[in-house]
Amino acid sequence: MELLDADRIKGIVSRDDVTLEVLWSTGSTNTYLMGMSAERFSGYKVCLAEQQQAGRGRRGRRWISPFGSNLYMSLARRFTRESTNLGGLSLAVGIQVVKALKAYGVAGVGLKWPNDVMMDQGKLAGILVEVGPPINHHTHTVIGIGLNTHLSREDRLKIDQPPGTLEGMDLSRNELAGQVLNSVIFGLDRFAEKGFSDFYREWDSYNLYRGKEVTVHLGDQGINGVDAGVDTSGNLLLNTVDGVRVCNAGEVSLRAGAGR
Repeated sequence: MELLDADRIKGIVSRDDVTLEVLWSTGSTNTYLMGMSAERFSGYKVCLAEQQQAGRGRRGRRWISPFGSNLYMSLARRFTRESTNLGGLSLAVGIQVVKALKAYGVAGVGLKWPNDVMMDQGKLAGILVEVGPPINHHTHTVIGIGLNTHLSREDRLKIDQPPGTLEGMDLSRNELAGQVLNSVIFGLDRFAEKGFSDFYREWDSYNLYRGKEVTVHLGDQGINGVDAGVDTSGNLLLNTVDGVRVCNAGEVSLRAGAGR
């Protein structure tokens, strides 16, 4: 077991505007950083934990967070309210996570709208963006990333969809954490300057469902169509029998027989 080392990760991130800490255990790294929304800071606050007792995914789902494996990290950053539209932020972060994984040597990794990082076995990582109250013309934003490196059989049974992991790879959790943080911070700086319109064409390079028949689940409703990528705001474009449908919410799944 390789425990997380704040100094080692800081050495990889190597930026003066990043404050980074590693917690032994916490309820949720996102909740921990959201609780600092009233504090003054510039740049980034980063929190990693060896264990989350109440890890959270999208739509209130539980994120399984056993001790001493996987990566549970969150970044806090303030965006200026006047200049930054946060639409598509989670998609931009997903692109940066995939870039970091590919650079680390992870094969067969890509994205499923809106922000699932996928590989052959299933969902490898998830992203949760939360926005706090406005403070002095800034928006306190926390970006949470959960990435599976290893899951026991017992932990797998607690997850409601097939998980992907990095088992079998010779990896360092500290090195991987540093590389993912570097890539995500670079992407957040780019997003703050140009918004998602600078990313949306790049999304297609990593979209595993592009051109495939999918269903978008909205509550009890299912909309069938062909994944046609995303627009400049990060909305999914779905080619349906009634024309192009723009989806800004929902869960995507492949239709039977559509293949991977």
